[in-house]
Amino acid sequence: MKKKLSRKFSLLVLILVTVASAQDSRYEVFQPELVSAVVGEAIILPCSFSYPREIEPIWDVRVYWRINNLHGGYIYKDMKDFIHPEYAGRLSLHGLPMVDKTASLRITGLRESDSNRYYCRVVMTMNDEGTEEMQNVNGTELRVSGSAQKPQYQVFQPELVSAVVGESVILPCYFTYPQEIKSNQGMNVSWRINNFHGDYIYNYGQRFTHSDYKGRISLSGFPWGDNTASVRISDLRKNDSNRYYCQVQLRKNDGKIQEVQSINGTELRVTDSAQKPQYQVFQPEMVLAVVGESVILPCSFTYPQEIEPIRDARVSWRMNSFRGDYIYKFIPSFTHRDYRRRISLTGFPWGNNTASIRISDLRKSDSKRYYCRVQLIKNDGVAEEVQSVDGTELRMMEEAPTVDIDDRTREANPGMDEEGRTKTANSDGDYHNY
Repeated sequence: MKKKLSRKFSLLVLILVTVASAQDSRYEVFQPELVSAVVGEAIILPCSFSYPREIEPIWDVRVYWRINNLHGGYIYKDMKDFIHPEYAGRLSLHGLPMVDKTASLRITGLRESDSNRYYCRVVMTMNDEGTEEMQNVNGTELRVSGSAQKPQYQVFQPELVSAVVGESVILPCYFTYPQEIKSNQGMNVSWRINNFHGDYIYNYGQRFTHSDYKGRISLSGFPWGDNTASVRISDLRKNDSNRYYCQVQLRKNDGKIQEVQSINGTELRVTDSAQKPQYQVFQPEMVLAVVGESVILPCSFTYPQEIEPIRDARVSWRMNSFRGDYIYKFIPSFTHRDYRRRISLTGFPWGNNTASIRISDLRKSDSKRYYCRVQLIKNDGVAEEVQSVDGTELRMMEEAPTVDIDDRTREANPGMDEEGRTKTANSDGDYHNY
């Protein structure tokens, strides 16, 4: 590539004073945080999954869905053709688990009582009859309303996808649009990198592929049928590590084009299987949100493999500055008075190295910069702490943004110097360029 594509993320801090997961990060289940729908309609709850290539071929895949919480009651089991009585005649599997690694669930005849949190679980059987089970930790909140004010245009992407050099990976993307749009003839899918206004790497309708991805990227979803706009990237390279943004173009009934795009995108983290990750924390530069809604502030981290197993992982968040006031501590339990009953941990630091938080009932005064900090307790009792240097700016708006079809201007890469290097800091806050 003639022009180096730089990473959006600011790399973050080593404070020496550490966490992690022994779980293979390539066993992953992806679900969107929120799906909105209207009483009486049908909705698809998206679910896709990945697993290490070396366990192939897979002999069988079974799909389960549960509600309320991580260990809640099952509403669907495809193995025993089980459907909970409350959902009788209304549930069906929407996907081909063995073919495209999807385990989405379709619910028809929606009721307000269907508003709940739904968890996708996948059980794989290998040829040696061994099994692997995995389940999404956070699930998807289904919000069913009595009027057609929602859903509108929405795009869903997972926060993080991990993969290994030389393998292939699917970057999941799902979308919704108003029911009154009668035709999907003008639908198109494109993907961009680095930031919200970054370079395009793929455009299905224009048959465009960026030179760095020639012969390696293809549409994996079926936007005209199941509202998926996922892409597959093969022959992965280390420099594919980046943030990827899914964009969907729809033709409305009046002929006008509506573009919708994920705000936060997906971080693709590509590592050499023999390489040991270092202490790093990843946060997006900026997150946009709407007053009165809820938002997730993404945070993920890595650490050297040799410190495993980890005894404990403790997450905290500060605001305003690198050494600003704490607003949240998971252990010991603490929430700043301005965020009481509005903030919760949505990441799973002990399983997939995420330390994200959700803030609900958003206010204008929540517009601030937020800093993620992770403390890792090793088995010898020694602790390592890592914290974001630049944090994430949360910017509040009165209404949700849409993408202007004529707005193709790239914005600067926050957290980068003029040569595209990333800022890091040591425990004293001194900056170095790498």
